[in-house]
Amino acid sequence: MNPFALNSQITLPFHLSQLQPHPKTIITITKRTHVLKPALPYLTRFNHRQNPISKVVRSSMGKDKVLEGKNAALLVNTCITRNLPPALSLEQGLDRIKEAVEELKANPPSCSSGMYKFQEPVNNEEDIVKFCEETGLAVALDETINSVRENHLQVLQKYNHSGVAAVVIKPSVIGGFENAALVARWAQQQGKMTVVSAAFESSLGLSTYIQFARYLDLQNVEMQKLRNKEPELCVAHGFGTYKWFKEDVMVEPLNIRYNPSHSSIEADAADAGRLLQKCQINPDVIVRTFTHEQVREYQLAVDTEGVSFSTNVLDTGESIDGSTIVFLHGFLGAGRDWTPVMKAMSGSTRCIAVDLPGHGGSKLQYQGNDVSGQPNLSIDVVVDILCKVLSNLTPGKVILVGYSMGARIALYTALKRSDKVERAVIISGSPGLIDNDARATRKAKDDFRATTLVSNGLEFFIQTWYAEELWASFRSHPKFKQIVTNRLQHDDLHTLGKILSDLSIGRQPSLWEDLKTCKVPLQLIVGEKDAKFKAIAREMHTRINHENENSNSPPVVEIPNAGHAVHLENPLAVITAIRQFMKRTKNT
Repeated sequence: MNPFALNSQITLPFHLSQLQPHPKTIITITKRTHVLKPALPYLTRFNHRQNPISKVVRSSMGKDKVLEGKNAALLVNTCITRNLPPALSLEQGLDRIKEAVEELKANPPSCSSGMYKFQEPVNNEEDIVKFCEETGLAVALDETINSVRENHLQVLQKYNHSGVAAVVIKPSVIGGFENAALVARWAQQQGKMTVVSAAFESSLGLSTYIQFARYLDLQNVEMQKLRNKEPELCVAHGFGTYKWFKEDVMVEPLNIRYNPSHSSIEADAADAGRLLQKCQINPDVIVRTFTHEQVREYQLAVDTEGVSFSTNVLDTGESIDGSTIVFLHGFLGAGRDWTPVMKAMSGSTRCIAVDLPGHGGSKLQYQGNDVSGQPNLSIDVVVDILCKVLSNLTPGKVILVGYSMGARIALYTALKRSDKVERAVIISGSPGLIDNDARATRKAKDDFRATTLVSNGLEFFIQTWYAEELWASFRSHPKFKQIVTNRLQHDDLHTLGKILSDLSIGRQPSLWEDLKTCKVPLQLIVGEKDAKFKAIAREMHTRINHENENSNSPPVVEIPNAGHAVHLENPLAVITAIRQFMKRTKNT
């Protein structure tokens, strides 16, 4: 069976007198991206009168028109769930549903009314619309929507079919409230019901979900008015996870209650709003406290052969276990690029970022007046400068995290100066070029770029630089223009151009052979949209693991929804990857 199976959830309102498909029947079909868990017991019953803690919770709409008269509430007395065996075809799935309905008719539940749910995996996503057409039953999209990570509207277009009557959205799974609101608006414009569903949320999280659900419900009322249609019945949102935890993070729990007049479990948006305004964390559930520290900024000067170098340093956090992370930016970047990542990790680790030569607040001064005798800024020189900076920052080894140009420097330092490096994280990095023709071509290209940078100015150069295919994903980033504007603050164009030329990957010695004898643990990180560097990272991992008997390098981490500028496009995933690497290597 295809592991990317569909989970059909059929919800049938039933009455003892008439067990036939109802006009409001909804089948929820969801895309599973993992192996299905063992089936639930044959019947699982939640009776509101006997057990007011139901898995169906609606957001109260107060005194809005939606709750007047017959539209006062969605009544659900009993919800019975049965998992059916996986279906290898749509036809087989339909036969099993018919069999289950006939069995339900022969053995009806003891209560007078309620809802019956079937859950059944089937094979193909295309079966969703086909199911609607062949059965005449309405379908609700659940994890099919939540599994989408980008281009939501493009994916949703194939579900414009009128038989797709509703969408179930988990904001924490779909990528936040912005994406959830985007999908909900599409659904409402298509005349489809929008249901907000919780994953694993505390009272704090559920309070925001309730506010969000109310916003969507009110938005839908206004949209229906514009379409000259009557509002739908009040939507029953899926907030039943509030009872899945033994304890809550809040002092005052969320006020979720049973309403006998509606025979439903309710959570009021006004109460949720007050809870958020007066948020108090339960001290009994606090494991550790952390006081946020400001990022300290200072200058640090070092001398190397023929060069005096002063760099701008960003420093925050205090290490619990003595570890220090040093972040290295890419070409045109600066230490400030790492500030969000540093703040997120500074609770337990000292985090430092430095401006590399020619970038940000760094200053480079050549000793002597002979311009022709100025040393080049080769990777050997830059690594020597970096190691002297590291010696001034901390006496012990550090964990290097480098991106792109910074990744090449971090890798070179880890391989050539392992006395300074405990571990290294290589993000969108390369060990260099092996082919001599490729090296010559790249040298010429970078020399031309450097000349263009100095002669035409930084603004023109940046426009040309970020127009390349490598940055296609980054250009779609919502803060791309702001980030590019910050790149215009580099004022030492001569050194910036010299770094581009002298530190060219065409001049850098190839490190492919050195990977075979690498003793420093390396974590390779790359964006899933960065095809070029994904291939490089995979080949690096092969060299490190298969040809280095002493290595146990972790798998390459491919960051979702990101291209080359991984740490800017998806910083949370990068933070998680770095933390997992540190934890793994610490325990080995």
